[in-house]
Amino acid sequence: MKKIIVEYVAHQDVIDISNVLWKDYKSVMLLSTIVSSEPVHSVKRYDRQTKTTLQLQCSDIISQYNSYMGGVVLLESIVGHYKIVLRSKKWYFRLFYHLLDLSVINAWLLYRRVSATKCLNRNITMNLADFKVEVVPDLCKTGKQTLGKRGRPSKLHQQFAEKKKKGPAKHIPPSDIRLDQMQHLPQLNDKS
Repeated sequence: MKKIIVEYVAHQDVIDISNVLWKDYKSVMLLSTIVSSEPVHSVKRYDRQTKTTLQLQCSDIISQYNSYMGGVVLLESIVGHYKIVLRSKKWYFRLFYHLLDLSVINAWLLYRRVSATKCLNRNITMNLADFKVEVVPDLCKTGKQTLGKRGRPSKLHQQFAEKKKKGPAKHIPPSDIRLDQMQHLPQLNDKS
């Protein structure tokens, strides 16, 4: 067996960070604070050039990654089915939408697990699209409490209410005065 594992360990505060490079068909580099390259396992790989099966050394971090990567791959494939597609130039909106997708999918997976333990018929459980349709109205209703307005209280709405009570703002002149711009006064008798 060839030596195909290279490990570098860094100490940050009280945490050991292990950086492991493993050469399979291509180089694979992993970073971990939990596992390191020890203990070393042996795995079988098919060599295309010699057309034989070889025994290679495989570090513990690689075997741990291979055993637990299925959940992440499954979650990402489920996210891809019904993803929130809203374009934005701001990176944090995209991150928020992705985290919202992840939380809804985790809630759906928990719903399926609970419904599988409570009832024997699997046809009762909702699929992901129906679950999202059920969740959306509830998410839209949250946070719509009628709280007082923030900031200084405005007197503008009180002024509008007072004007409505008073009536029109100006006296409207009769139509004959409005049309010729002159006020017709009654004729006084001249006693001259």
